[in-house]
Amino acid sequence: MKFRISLFIALIVCVLVAGVQFTYGADKPSEKELKKYEGAWFEIMYPADFRVEPSLKSTTNTEGFDSALFISPSNEISFYVFSPQWSGEPSDVLLNEATEKQISLGEVEKNGAKGSLVTIEAKDGSYFRMYEDFNDKENNTRHVLGIRYKDQKTLEQYKDLYEQFKASLVQFAD
Repeated sequence: MKFRISLFIALIVCVLVAGVQFTYGADKPSEKELKKYEGAWFEIMYPADFRVEPSLKSTTNTEGFDSALFISPSNEISFYVFSPQWSGEPSDVLLNEATEKQISLGEVEKNGAKGSLVTIEAKDGSYFRMYEDFNDKENNTRHVLGIRYKDQKTLEQYKDLYEQFKASLVQFAD
């Protein structure tokens, strides 16, 4: 009888631990499985459950895209990359003055390169967008990384995953 009670308690503890692991482990955005997306002149890792929407067709390659969006299943967050062979214009994420307003413009530094950090808000308050734009006019190269999010809570929830996304960008040359 004593053995059955101990076994029963051990079984309950295992079920509880497994439940906690299921609830708090796999659902954390920073622990999502990643997949590789290959653009015309870059590759990047993105969350495997996000859907991919290639955006700007490459201007220097007959195949592939210079930019893409990676959208969460809930549509509450999306990641963005623009990485053409050379410089270019990320026209798919430019400010839409009819529906959006720029709320900040600053500087950002990555591996010694300086870029612009732009934050945009939907006029109806439904989302925010942040973009890091590295435009090297001297070497005629450019890449833009961005995130669109519903609110500050959602941004905080996906912050680590977005950092992984940005760090995974690999750019190709001729």
